[in-house]
Order: sequence, then structure tokens, then C-alpha cells
Amino acid sequence: FVMGDAVKALVAAAKAGEQGGEASAASLVGSVLKPLSEAVHREKELEPLDGMLSVLLDVLRLQRLEGCALLSPPQLNGLVALLKHALHLDARRTAARADAAAEEEEGEGAAPDEEELDEEWELLLTAVHTMRELLRLHGATIVPTLEAQLLPAVGQWLAADENHQAASLYALADLVEFGGQDAAKRYTQLALPHIHAAVALEDGKQKRTAAAAHALGAVGKHGGKLLSRAATADAAAR
Repeated sequence: FVMGDAVKALVAAAKAGEQGGEASAASLVGSVLKPLSEAVHREKELEPLDGMLSVLLDVLRLQRLEGCALLSPPQLNGLVALLKHALHLDARRTAARADAAAEEEEGEGAAPDEEELDEEWELLLTAVHTMRELLRLHGATIVPTLEAQLLPAVGQWLAADENHQAASLYALADLVEFGGQDAAKRYTQLALPHIHAAVALEDGKQKRTAAAAHALGAVGKHGGKLLSRAATADAAAR
């Protein structure tokens, strides 16, 4: 998409003192949100869907890094709704793959497509990074919205395959780090058993292990007394 570059150029113009740059950037974002939303709802392929969601991620990053107002509150709610739709599609895709795996065990069906799994991982990362940007922008005030709209799906990832378990650990780490004190306590308690399970398995699942290490760092720094230094050292030693 050229939209991301166009928005960046307009914001850069505003920072350089050119009149109307930031307003033009916000107007551009607003003008494409509806057609982008329609395209997201039509798209079934992983790579194009990831590209569309990445545009929204770029907008959030730009808003945070440059301190410019690109999304109104209703537009922000629309972005969360698009992300929820993407997670719904992911849940359907995961369920279909589980059915296919069951058929394969019975001598039917095909093995998972590695290229599709890689594309799925990229999409999951985009979703997680988008949630992270929302948390970095809005902190504790956005947590109830995420809990209502997105976290039910993220919670289901903890019992899914490696890609989803790793993505869920990254999401929990972000809630601990950027979601405020109450969220840090709540999600540290949720994350700890899964962190310990991931580091104890030693099954060569590198994505999950890396995500667990990242989450361990977040809860060690922001989880307060729920994770003692001794417990942190013990988990890290594993």
C-alpha cells in the first residue's frame, strides 16, 4: 500500500512547518478507513490481509512517534473492530486446520502447509503489534476495550499451536508492560504458568521459547511482588 508512505509524507510536512500537513494526513486516513474496512472483510488470503492490517499499524505507530492526531475515537473503535474480525477469521482457520489434522491421523487429509503457517505467523505478529501500539498510546484506558473485543480470542491462543501460544505470550507481556498497574498484576498471574510451562518443555519450539523469555522479562520488571527475583532467576535458568 502507498497509503502508509503518503501519511508519513504528510506528517513529515507538518513537522517541517508546512501548513495543513497533519490535518491532511488525518483526512487521508479518514478517507480510506471505510474502503480499507470493506477490503479487509472481503479478503480471505493471509498475505494481503496482513498488508492491510499493517497499514493500520503504521498509522498507530506514526501517531505515537510523531505525536499527531490521526484517528478520532470512533475511528479507533473501527480499527479495533477490524482487528477483531481478523482474529475471528484466524479462529475459523485454526479450527479448520484442527479438523484437517484429525482427518490426517485417520489416514485422510493433508499436512499443514508450511508457507501458510509462516504467513499466519506474520499476521499474528501484526495483530499483536497493533494491540501493543494501542496500549502504548492509550495505556490503562484501552485495556477494557481490548478485554471485551480482542482478549477472548487471544486467551484461546494459549491452548493452540506454537504460533498462537507465542503470539499470546507476547500479547500478555504487552498488557503487563503497557496496560497499567492493575493489568500488570492481573496478567502477570495469567502469564506465569504459561511462561514456566514454555521454558520447561525444552521441545525446540523456538518461537514459543523466545516469546516466553520476552514475557518473563516483562513480568520481572513490571509484575511487582508476584514474581520474585528468585523465581525470575529460576525461570531464566531453565
